[in-house]
Amino acid sequence: MKQCNASCTELLLNATDKLPPITFVSPAKPPPKPKILLILPGGGYQKVMVKKEGTVIARHFASQGFVSFVCDYPIGPRGTLSIRAKNVQPIIDSAMATLNFIRESASDPRFGGNLDLSAIALVGFSAGGHLSLCLCEQDKLKNTSYPPIHAALLIYPTLRSPTCWCVAGGLWIVPSIFGQRFFKDKGEHCFCYGSCPSAMSRLMPTLPPHVMCVTVSGDMLLPAFKHSRKIVAAMEKAGKVARYLHAGPFYLYHGCGLHSCWGEDGKEFFREAFNLVDDGQQKDKTRI
Repeated sequence: MKQCNASCTELLLNATDKLPPITFVSPAKPPPKPKILLILPGGGYQKVMVKKEGTVIARHFASQGFVSFVCDYPIGPRGTLSIRAKNVQPIIDSAMATLNFIRESASDPRFGGNLDLSAIALVGFSAGGHLSLCLCEQDKLKNTSYPPIHAALLIYPTLRSPTCWCVAGGLWIVPSIFGQRFFKDKGEHCFCYGSCPSAMSRLMPTLPPHVMCVTVSGDMLLPAFKHSRKIVAAMEKAGKVARYLHAGPFYLYHGCGLHSCWGEDGKEFFREAFNLVDDGQQKDKTRI
C-alpha cells in the first residue's frame, strides 16, 4: 500500500488468470464500513484510461469516504479500419470477475476488512459507461448471493458495443450516419443498447435504483450526448428516476475525465443515492 497523497492510499493488484489488473484506492482514514466504487475507465475499447478516468476519479471520491477499485479490463488488438473486439463478452466477464472479487474480499484486511457490500456503485466513462450497463444486466442474471448494485454514475457513456462499430480511430462513422437501420437486432446476444430495441428493453429492469448520466459540451456531435438522453428517457418511461447533467465550457471535450463542471455534482449524486449526511465518515441520515 503506497501513500498517493496526504488524503488517500493506493494498492496495485497484478493480473491473475481470472482477474485483470486492479488498483485499490482508499482514504487515508476510511470510515468504519466504507461504501464501494467500481470504476470502469473509457478508451473506446482500444485502450483503458486507467489514470485519467480511473485513479484520479478514485482520489476525488476518496474525500467522501469511498474506497474504489479501478478495473484495467482487457482489450483486444487495436484495429484501424476494421471492426474491433468481435466479442465483447470476455470484457464483460472480466468486469464481472472484478465485481465478484470485491464482494468476496469484503473482510480482506488489505481493503480495510469491513467493506459495505450493500453499497456498491459503478462509475463508467465512455466505453466504460457501456461496460457498466452490461455489468448491471449480467449481475442481475447471475448474482444470487449478494446485494445488487446500488447506483451508477455514467460519464459521457455510449450505448454501443465494439461489434457495432465500423470505425477508424474510434469514431462512430457508419452508425452515426445510418443509425439503427444499419443493424440487425441480435436479441439476447446483443449488447448494442443504442441500436437493438430488445437489448434496451432487456437492460431497463436491470438498472440500479440510482443512475446519473453526464455529458460535456464536446459531446454534442457525438453519440454519448444522444445515448445519455436515451438512457434517462427510457428510465423515466419505466417509472424510474434518473439524473441528467449536460455541462462545461464549449471547449470541453469527450474524454476530459474529472472536471469541476461535474465533479461536485457527482459527489452530490452519491450523497443522495446513499443518503449520506457526512461525506468523510459516511454517516447515514437514517441512523442519526
